[in-house]
Amino acid sequence: MKIKFLHSYCQRLLRLVGLFVITLCLTLIPLSSPGIIQTPLALAQQCQAKYQAEDYLNAVDCWQKAITRFKAEGDLLNQAMAMSNLSLSQQKLGQWEQAEKEINSSLQLLRSLQPNPEQQKVLAQSLDIQGLFYWSTGQNQQALDIWKEATEVYQQIGDRTGIIRSQLNQAQALQALGYYFLARVNIEEAQKNLKSVKDPALQVIALRSLGNVLRQMGDLKEAQEVLAEAQKLELSPEDIGATTLDIANIKRALWKKALFIGDEEQEEECLTGALQDYRFLVNIGNKGHQVVKSERKLMQTESKKTLCQNYPEKLDIQEIPIALKLKAQLNLLNLLVETKEWQPAYDLSRQIKFLLHELPSNRTKVFVQIKLAENLSKLAKQGQVENKEVAELLAKAYKQSQLLKDQRAESLIQGSLGKLYEESQQLVSAQELTNKALDIAQNIHAPDIAYRWQWQLGRIFKEQAQQTKDNELKNAAITAYEKAIKTLQSVRTNLTPADPDIQFAFREKVEPLYRELADLLLTTEGDVEPTQKRLKQATGVIDALQLAEIEDFLRCNRTWNVDLKEEEVDPKAAFIYPIILADRTEVIVKLPQSQGFRHHKIPSPKKEVEKKLKDMRIQLEQNYIDTSFGQTVYEWLLKPVENDFQKNKIKTLVFILDSSFRNIPMATLHDGEQYLIEKGYAVARLPGLKLLQPQALKQIELNALTFGISEFPEYRRVPNLPAVKTELSAISFQLSTRQFLNKEFTNKTFQENVSFFSNPIVHVATHGQFSSDPEETFILAWYEPIQVRELSNFLSLRDKNLPEAIELLVLSACQTLTGDSRASLGLAGLAVQSGARSTIASLWSVDDKSTAKLMKFFYEYLAKGDKTMTKAEALRLAQLQLVEDYEPSFWAPFVLVGNWL
Repeated sequence: MKIKFLHSYCQRLLRLVGLFVITLCLTLIPLSSPGIIQTPLALAQQCQAKYQAEDYLNAVDCWQKAITRFKAEGDLLNQAMAMSNLSLSQQKLGQWEQAEKEINSSLQLLRSLQPNPEQQKVLAQSLDIQGLFYWSTGQNQQALDIWKEATEVYQQIGDRTGIIRSQLNQAQALQALGYYFLARVNIEEAQKNLKSVKDPALQVIALRSLGNVLRQMGDLKEAQEVLAEAQKLELSPEDIGATTLDIANIKRALWKKALFIGDEEQEEECLTGALQDYRFLVNIGNKGHQVVKSERKLMQTESKKTLCQNYPEKLDIQEIPIALKLKAQLNLLNLLVETKEWQPAYDLSRQIKFLLHELPSNRTKVFVQIKLAENLSKLAKQGQVENKEVAELLAKAYKQSQLLKDQRAESLIQGSLGKLYEESQQLVSAQELTNKALDIAQNIHAPDIAYRWQWQLGRIFKEQAQQTKDNELKNAAITAYEKAIKTLQSVRTNLTPADPDIQFAFREKVEPLYRELADLLLTTEGDVEPTQKRLKQATGVIDALQLAEIEDFLRCNRTWNVDLKEEEVDPKAAFIYPIILADRTEVIVKLPQSQGFRHHKIPSPKKEVEKKLKDMRIQLEQNYIDTSFGQTVYEWLLKPVENDFQKNKIKTLVFILDSSFRNIPMATLHDGEQYLIEKGYAVARLPGLKLLQPQALKQIELNALTFGISEFPEYRRVPNLPAVKTELSAISFQLSTRQFLNKEFTNKTFQENVSFFSNPIVHVATHGQFSSDPEETFILAWYEPIQVRELSNFLSLRDKNLPEAIELLVLSACQTLTGDSRASLGLAGLAVQSGARSTIASLWSVDDKSTAKLMKFFYEYLAKGDKTMTKAEALRLAQLQLVEDYEPSFWAPFVLVGNWL
């Protein structure tokens, strides 16, 4: 999945890239005829044909023979070309050691030759293949360096085609490394170069590649716009179909995104749009041309022509390749299964099985059968098909994969069969097949599928342990789960940005792995308490889940993971982990240093807990004065450990919150007489205990950069914040500040000042929004919003120019997106991506006058407090100033994320 956009090069651009020397020098050389001795060049053309037919095994054998023939004739340039293409074929088979050896030998040979345009062309394109090798094996920085070198060579020989390709390659590597801003620069440069390329076929390939890169980066709207540009060109039927399929895939990703954030209107529109596009491709050749055309017009008339329902003009085609049609059918089938349209899904699966016979036995056919089997297994659970049919399909695919020596396919098939046996409770056979699948995946260095089989083994061992009450099997299950998480962490950087399906299906494909392990660690027989070791392991799992979720939100792996030692943690702080599981909520409390862990359970099921939390949030935000919800949550989380807090003289409660707990300000927890902050506890929250390093302000000179907008331009259509002037003035009275108000607060001034001035405090008073969607997480500057991912670019500049971190980022007028159950994820993501040690922000929109008062008190306590004054305590004292005169909705939503000291 992670090299999908490069795959289009290797198939459609192979005449320009994969088998470049034949195209460059030998276009007119014919294939051999009967009775004529075959030339090395004709042999190479046959190798190309085998590669394009996805007959990689025979392509490898063919290229090896071609290398021998070119070497015998002393044709070193074509010998190097053949070695590079041999490496490309070996990469397709997962023969990584041999592929690396061949591409290195090719480049060594090329660099020994006299430089000339032909040699430079071959060198550059061999570098492309070496970059692909590094990319495929997860060596993203090496891939980036090699593709940069290839770009330089293309520039030297004036090859615009090669320049565009390498720029897009670099963008993909930069994306995987987390440098989204630089990736965008490369993409924009490629777009500029495309304007000077007159070859429509190349433009289509480049635009489709660009669209796929943007899709993989999560920039779905832009991706769709780019692909719409491709549709305006003169296209072959194959290009029309392929581009339409790409657009359908984007609409499907937009549907998943809408589903993920709870946007029901967009969800319906995008689902409809994706279904329309897939069905159009599926029906090509099944209907008369005029029927298809009239159907398209009907769709355009009925649709609102929104982002997800606009229907392309250039779809009047009657035939597309079988492989492309099968891809559309499979995607449609998967969508029907996901939306539980069981009967249409079954009917379509029959069509796919019939069409499979028309596909030649190659790698594509194997993977089509694997994907079909995955969907059929879900239909089997609904009684639509029998498991026997799924097993037979996988068995056929397995025989073909063995003939092709495609070990990746073998692993997927064995693992899928293992899952089939697991679901039918044939656990011994399931274990055997899963172990075989895992061995293959590890042998071919495919961690992206190895973690699935480790997870599957964990489930199998867990089920066996439950049936036999065997503690050794439970330990084996825990070990398998831990290995799966470790493997997943090693590949998550490639999974997340490169596959929107995973990014928007995090709760389905990643999160359960962590929760199942936490459940396993905390499950005991009877009233027996989990051991201290198990409690510590469970908190580590939840920390890892929190980190994975933040990185999934940011689509990168650039968060700061700190290994805290016991003595480094605040001796007056306790850490509270509520862990929501299906049938209960587990609460783990970590006390300072040697005091260890405390543990208790909330016996209520997940749905009940989440409903209570949702009702509490609504009550608080709408200003109802009823502390019963706060009392309930207090009794859930804190009442069982009150005595421990008093005994250990706890002053700060640090919450590592799970799921819906994140949407509640913990300061409003109530013991029946007082709010939590009135009881003397400062409150903070962390995305994870090991994510941010606690460090006191100590002797840092407090000065601030302050940004604010009191009167917004009319086109913004947001309410003004007149008290912002008062707020910024009050800060300047307490601290030395550099102030930027209204028109002075632009994206540029924010970037320049945050990046190049070492002020430890950055205070922003403007509208902003937190969401589970990064595109909907931003703060408003005068002319344009500052997106959450832009903050990382500002931070990277600050890191290069200044040694000082941002100690405190205050966002005094932002809010979480209404109706988004995971919106607080945006707050955590922004806190991490900003690079600030601490972030203070609001969970909902607050009156700007009361906000100005709270901020005035906060900075007074922070500036005038002694060395023991922490940021969390300063916020508590400021909130106390408002408790008597204001309802909780005015003071409670302000939360501190990160370093509380």
